[in-house]
Amino acid sequence: MNEVIELQQSRMEAIHEFAGYLLASECGVAHAIAEKISELAALSQEDLQIALDAS
Repeated sequence: MNEVIELQQSRMEAIHEFAGYLLASECGVAHAIAEKISELAALSQEDLQIALDAS
């Protein structure tokens, strides 16, 4: 279980990093996409924390 959690956390960090690169873009569309990616990653991180707390 811990391996799965660590893998998920690593993925969320990578997604946040990717979103950061898009946010740095001058393109408005890329910026909007990055905001949505960041929101989804944050929700996934919250879900992961809830699952961790429940176990």
